Amino acid sequence: MTKSIWEFSKEEKEEKTPFDFLVEYAGQLLEATDEIISGDVTRTYNDDNTGLIYTLYLVVPEMRYYSYKLIEVIQKDLVNVYPVDMILFGSAKQNRPKYENVYSNQFESRLREFISSSMTKNILSGLKIQLEIVRKYEGDRM
Repeated sequence: MTKSIWEFSKEEKEEKTPFDFLVEYAGQLLEATDEIISGDVTRTYNDDNTGLIYTLYLVVPEMRYYSYKLIEVIQKDLVNVYPVDMILFGSAKQNRPKYENVYSNQFESRLREFISSSMTKNILSGLKIQLEIVRKYEGDRM
């Protein structure tokens, strides 16, 4: 029998991917918002199928599962997980905070900066206010 040329080291250290971080932080949203806003993370290919786009959405189930795109992470190629680009949505396109070429040792701190930013807090507050309006005036009509 010929020895396989498809041998890979099984002992390689697996680093946490941007998708892993986003899923972890999305999972914390329900508790952090008294169970009114949840997080959803999607993974799609970029336009030319050479990289991935991870998107963290804020989801308000009581508002017909309204979802708000909060953070987008662009993995530039499929082979190398890092570096990535990160965009925080919530303002006009030209004013969106963006980090480019973020490496694994920087990713979590950059993500924390986005999540704890005043822009994100304003978005969460706005969604809570909208939910209060829905609860008060629309009730069962939603």
